[in-house]
Formats: sequence, structure tokens, C-alpha cells
Amino acid sequence: MTLQVDFKSNHVVDALVNALGPEDRRAANSVAASAIKNAVQRHIRSYMRTKHGTAGRLGARPTGHYEKGAAAISWNADQRGGEVRIPIPGIARAWGDISIRPGPGKSALTLPVAAIAYGRTVAEVRALGWTVFRPRGKDYLMGAKNGEENTVLYTLKGGVVQRRDPSLLPTMDEIADTGASAIVEHAMRAMAKARAGGLR
Repeated sequence: MTLQVDFKSNHVVDALVNALGPEDRRAANSVAASAIKNAVQRHIRSYMRTKHGTAGRLGARPTGHYEKGAAAISWNADQRGGEVRIPIPGIARAWGDISIRPGPGKSALTLPVAAIAYGRTVAEVRALGWTVFRPRGKDYLMGAKNGEENTVLYTLKGGVVQRRDPSLLPTMDEIADTGASAIVEHAMRAMAKARAGGLR
């Protein structure tokens, strides 16, 4: 997911950016994109400290999906603008519901219902020594290991809808304010530096 930020109705930022030359605009956009990246990272890390419900219910270790994704967030900028890339599958759920369907060659999604299956594919569970099978006519997969009693590992679904969760990301207003504030602070530091140089 890529964030494109519009500093709408911010006349101060518009005036500052329009008064800058190409290289200064690139620097201002870089400062804004970097600030937004840092703010988004902080937000996601804070969010995830309270969001391990499925892992908790199953007694499983959290996968670190969002934490790893937050660490991989990046930004770039040029004189025309900046962007922040958030490489976290499903993060668009911050803006709306998302539908998940089986991938090519698959007839169903496998949704974990056991700790050993959480965050693992069927192939990964089998690699741990489990026998995984689907009972005839059932919509779940069972597994067994070392002769123990069979355990339901996954339910099978043709698709699922993950409901919108706006708390996944800062609001667009918060993101825009972060970028705008960074540009204003950058301009003020540049002016202070220029004044100090002129007094020498």
C-alpha cells in the first residue's frame, strides 16, 4: 500500500512549497515523507501491542506480521511530492472492508483453529511431522502426530471478509498534519540557519 498525502487547505504549506526551487522542494518533500513514515511506524507498533486476539485464543505465539511490516515501511520523494510504502498485506483494511479469496489452484482458505496451525501453512505443519488430512465431506482439516488423538487444525472457507478497522493507521488528517508540520519546521530551521549565517 502506498500513501499519497494531500495537504489540502493548508495555505502556509502551499506558500512555502511554491516559493521553493526544485531542489528545496525535494528536500521539503523528503522531510515530510520521512516524518509520516516514522509516525505510521509508531502507530502500527502501538496498535499491535494490544492486538493479538487470535493468537491468544489459540495459545499460539504471535506471528509478528504487523511488527515485521512496520520495520519494512519505506519512503521516497522528489520535487513533485513524496510517498510512503507500507508493505503489509491487509493494511488497506484501515480504509475499508477487504475480501480474501483462495489463490490460484486452491479451492479454499485454511483458517487456523489450533496453536500449531497459527501462522503456518499446511505444508509447514506437515514439515513439523504432522499428518494432515480432510475427513470425507467435512469443511475442516485434521492432523495427527506421533499416534496422538486427531486434532482439528484448520477450517476451510471459500472466502472471508475482513471488516474495516480504521485504528490500523493514523487518520488521513493526522497523516497530512504530520507532513505539513514537518515541512514548516524544516523551513523554519532553514531560515534560522540563513539568518545566523548572515550575521557572521
